[in-house]
Amino acid sequence: MNDENYIEFLKSGISINSQLGCNIGCKYCIVGEFQKNIEKNYKPIDIIEKLKQHRFYNEKIPLIINNRSEPLVPFLRMDTVNFLRLLKENHFKNPKILISKLPFGTSDYDVLNQNNVFIFRTISGMPADIEPPSNPENRRKILLENDYLKEHTDVKLIHYWRPIVRNLNASEQILENIFSEIHSHFDGSVVSGIRVTPNIKKLLEKFGGDLSDWNGDTNHKFLPQDIWNNILNIKNKINPNYLLFRHTSCIISYLNKCSDYNLHYCKTKNLKYCEICPSYHRCLNFVKNINPNELNVFFKQLGKDFQYSVSDNQILIIHSPIYQEELSFLKMVLQYKISAQNIQKSGSEEMLSHV
Repeated sequence: MNDENYIEFLKSGISINSQLGCNIGCKYCIVGEFQKNIEKNYKPIDIIEKLKQHRFYNEKIPLIINNRSEPLVPFLRMDTVNFLRLLKENHFKNPKILISKLPFGTSDYDVLNQNNVFIFRTISGMPADIEPPSNPENRRKILLENDYLKEHTDVKLIHYWRPIVRNLNASEQILENIFSEIHSHFDGSVVSGIRVTPNIKKLLEKFGGDLSDWNGDTNHKFLPQDIWNNILNIKNKINPNYLLFRHTSCIISYLNKCSDYNLHYCKTKNLKYCEICPSYHRCLNFVKNINPNELNVFFKQLGKDFQYSVSDNQILIIHSPIYQEELSFLKMVLQYKISAQNIQKSGSEEMLSHV
């Protein structure tokens, strides 16, 4: 891993890290596919200084903190707190995201208040021999802490329902048990898939998982449609008003009262999810005409001079080769509908295609 991996643009935001690698041992972890050893070369203050000068930085883009590891594991927890404190003290307006399987575990709750923080808690009922933090005592601590945070802070608490794998944690009974346990403790849930590689498939199958309907796609998260339908039915039966989303950016955008910054509503394949979303009409009614001057500002920030055209229905068509992270950046900051003819993989995506 090189220094670029400490600050990396992902599809849902900018990943900022003081450590690369995790030793919790979740068998499905995509980070472990290409980061075998733990590296810790920077302090949070070093990363924040680099972030200010980073070519992908913009205050609209979420910052995902220490997601190249487990951000709340004891030996990394204070780095995560320091990230939040520095971002608050330096008046970063970005949404700040923690994705964790563990309690916050510290009394430094002041870093959560008035700081646009979203904590995504992974609770999926996965067996503990596959996901070590998945045990009743850890869930109890998380739910108790959530209740305290809801009362004393303005942090947004999101249930991250993933991974869900047939024969492991996808039965209707397990899904209903999970929903019954969590729905009163969170602001909403994101039901997410799992990034599958041949190695991860093989490991999960050793534990009895069934991934026979995975189509071999390593570029997108995998979640069978019938599992989503079952969760939706359970939600409608137990708590119809509970917020349920398929994408991280959708719930962040909804809670921040704006249209989806990742423009999922522009893709026909997502309509079955968008039509039940409380932000559906907000997103559909959001129209932004393409401004060449605005385009040039952000092309210049990227250090690129992309060749492009504009369709009659205001779709920006980029003809030059463009990296995936550059395309995502432009979508997020410009909120234009963009089509690219020659998309190149990011560094981490390229590594995943070879594992």
